[in-house]
Amino acid sequence: MKAAIYRGPGNVSIESLADPAPGPSEVVVQVAYSGICGTDLHLVHLPAVKPEEGDVMGHEVVGEIVEIGQGVDRSRVGEAVALEHLLSCMSCEFCNEGHINLCRNSTYFMGRDITGGNAQYIRVYDTMAVPVPGLSLREAALAEPLAVAYQGVAFSGIKEGESALVVGCGPIGALTIQVLKAFGVQPIVSEISPYRLQLASKLGAAVTVNPMKDDLEAAVKKYAGETGVRYVFECTGSAKAYAQVMPLLRSAGTLMMVGSGPDAIPVVPETMLRRQLTIKGSLAYADRMANAIELLQRGVIEVDTLISAERPLEDWYTSVGELSSGGDLCKVLIKPSLS
Repeated sequence: MKAAIYRGPGNVSIESLADPAPGPSEVVVQVAYSGICGTDLHLVHLPAVKPEEGDVMGHEVVGEIVEIGQGVDRSRVGEAVALEHLLSCMSCEFCNEGHINLCRNSTYFMGRDITGGNAQYIRVYDTMAVPVPGLSLREAALAEPLAVAYQGVAFSGIKEGESALVVGCGPIGALTIQVLKAFGVQPIVSEISPYRLQLASKLGAAVTVNPMKDDLEAAVKKYAGETGVRYVFECTGSAKAYAQVMPLLRSAGTLMMVGSGPDAIPVVPETMLRRQLTIKGSLAYADRMANAIELLQRGVIEVDTLISAERPLEDWYTSVGELSSGGDLCKVLIKPSLS
């Protein structure tokens, strides 16, 4: 099979690997789409989290089961599936508390511990392959990142009609807007890219603001009132963005850290205490794939608006560069069958 293999900074080569064979309780999936994630951008461009030489990345994967291992029901052959990115132990203290995304014992992360989705085939445990009935594989390609957005919104505790600011309208920010709408919340959106500002408007943002040009504080107060917004969903990981939006939270408000970044953010204990602010981190997702698939099945996610391009394996690295430099793109899907 063909795969996009990381060979060092600036070097991703398309090479032939042996087709995977399923072991007990495993399935082989023919990859239809592998989405490029913000995590991929961090792995390539942040020195502290470089992938290892020889890694095949990609963890937003959908496809069709073509082979099964011992112990897997034969009826699963030919089944369309979206893949969970991680296999949790289900026995550590965090798994027992429902935080399977924080599993202490997992050594089975797609694109790191096992071959990822930037290949024609991938082998995973059958429990990681989630059926997507009623969806095209292109629609299902958004299930994994949509689960991330759903986790952030659900974990926040936001309720219908409450106010929210979404910072950043990349793929996770854009999906967060869609999930908030499904929860009965029409957010204000802060974004510096003109392309993504238009995207946020198409997706139903109540207000869109370019904080480099416009007065974000004034826009927030007009949208939510003088006291500020109840919730901020920070989806960029930018320390500068965190500094800008913290004062926009109302007292007793909640900041959701959905985007990741390497820099420290400014937090003043006195401010946190006197305003009773809450900061929550939201890592990936825990048992949210079913929620994501249900939203896609209901047709409330604007798939065609969110997917900007479908490209062959050979274009993975250049696509990461375009996304990192702020190109006019949202979700880019790698389609191995084009290679």
